[in-house]
Amino acid sequence: MSSIAVRSDEHWHSLRAQHVGASEVASLFYQYRVGDRIAYLHMFEEIPEGAECLGCVGRHKTGYRLWMEKAGLVKLDNLDEVERVNAGRFLEPALAQWASHKWGWKLRKARRYIQHPRVKGMGASRDYEEISSGYPPVEFKNVDFLVFRDSWGAKNGEIVDPPMDITLQLQAQIAGTNSTHGWVVVCVAGNTLYRKRFDAHAATIMKLEDAVRCFWRAVHERRSPDIYADIDTVKTLYAAGVKDKFIDLTADNELPGLCAEFDRISTERKGLQDQEAGIKAQITRRMGEATRGSTTGWNIGWPAVEPKDKKPYRGGLKVTEYIPQEA
Repeated sequence: MSSIAVRSDEHWHSLRAQHVGASEVASLFYQYRVGDRIAYLHMFEEIPEGAECLGCVGRHKTGYRLWMEKAGLVKLDNLDEVERVNAGRFLEPALAQWASHKWGWKLRKARRYIQHPRVKGMGASRDYEEISSGYPPVEFKNVDFLVFRDSWGAKNGEIVDPPMDITLQLQAQIAGTNSTHGWVVVCVAGNTLYRKRFDAHAATIMKLEDAVRCFWRAVHERRSPDIYADIDTVKTLYAAGVKDKFIDLTADNELPGLCAEFDRISTERKGLQDQEAGIKAQITRRMGEATRGSTTGWNIGWPAVEPKDKKPYRGGLKVTEYIPQEA
C-alpha cells in the first residue's frame, strides 16, 4: 500500500485532482438492460448490440462530468461547499464512537491518502480503518429511513445489500489498501446502526482497475466520452454562447434521428404533464382545505404556506405509498 500524508486541505484537493477517488469510481460505470438481465459496464467497454442504457451508477456525478473535470475543462466541485460532505465530517466521529461501543470494535480515523499500488491515478480517502491485520477500510454512511428501506435493507441486524455505488467505492478502497476485506456501516434515520463485512471481490476489483486505466488514457489522448454527455455539463461547457452564430450540421448523419427522438419525447412529455395536472386537480379537489390526508395504501400531503406580509398559497402536492410495517 502506498499512502501520502495529507498536509492541508489544498494538498488534498491537489491529490484529488490527480486521481479517480474511491467515491468517484461509480461515475465510470453505467447500468444497461441486456435482454432479460442487468449489466454494469464502464464507459470504455463495448456496448452489446440492443442494450438499453439505464443511467450512470454514480448518483452525484456522471462519467462525462468526471472526464471534463479531470481533463481541466470544467472546474472541480468544491466539496467544502457540499452540505452532505460537511455533514459527514461532523457525524462520522460520533458514528465511529457509537460503532466501537456497539460492537466492541477498534477503529481509528484514516488520515493518509491512498494511492493504488498498481494503477496510476487511482486513489482513495477512507473514513476509518479497522485496527487489525491490513487495516481494512471502514466506510460510514448516514441514510434516510425510506432510502434505506428501498435501496439497502437489513436482516437480522445486518446490511443486506448496499447500492452499487457504495459497493464499488468500498471495493476500490480494498484494492488500494490490499486488504482482504472492508466494512460498510450505516446509520439509519439517526437512531439505528447496521454494519456488514465485504470480502475483496477479485473480478470487481479487476474491472475497477481497467475502468480507471481506460479513463486516464482517454484523458491523456483527449478522447471525450461524448455518448455519455449530460445536459448540465454541456450547459456548463458552453455557458458563453455566441449570439446569432450559425452552424451547418447537415454532415452529421446521427443528428436528424436525435432531433426526431427529442421531438417525440417532448410531445409525449407534454401529454403526460397535461394528464398529471388533471389528476392533481382531482386529488386536491378532494383534499379541500386539509393539508394532510390518507386513502387506502397512500398518504397525501398538500401544505398550506403563509409567508409573512404575502398572500397565502398551497405548496406542492406529495403522494407517497403507505406500506404497513410488520409487527
